[in-house]
This record gives sequence, C-alpha cells and structure tokens, in this order.
Amino acid sequence: MPTSVLLVGCCEVDWLGFRSLSNTSDPDLVFYAREPKSALQQIAKSNYDVVIMDAHVDGSGPIDLIQSIRNIDDDQSILLFAM
Repeated sequence: MPTSVLLVGCCEVDWLGFRSLSNTSDPDLVFYAREPKSALQQIAKSNYDVVIMDAHVDGSGPIDLIQSIRNIDDDQSILLFAM
C-alpha cells in the first residue's frame, strides 16, 4: 500500500530526491509545501501518513509548526530532520 507523504520547508532538490527514491510510481503520493502556511492548509484538507519537516523551516520555527499541526490533527505522524 502506498504511503502519502508531505514534505514541509525542504528545498526543492530534497523533494525531487525523495520522490525519486520513493518506492512508489504514483507521483500523487508525495506532496511538497515550501511554507508552513501552505502546509497547514494542505494538512487541513488531506490526510497524510507522515509529514516530513525540515528543522530549519521558515517562519516561527519547527516547534510552533508541530503544535499547529497537532491542533489540526492530533494523530498526525511527524518526522523532523536537520541537514
């Protein structure tokens, strides 16, 4: 079963790399949100198996964004990464 993923705040090259490494051939399962505001809008509209978030996300920071995501969906899986 495919996994739906939302990448937040990542560089476009991260998104392209993740998409090319994913084991799915369905391009609609990997989504990208450059800014926290658009990520929150997407999370409110759709369900994702996991949200992968750059620790250096623009805006108020990852902790505030995680709290905002939790306010929308308390069960949302979130993976925070730093490079």
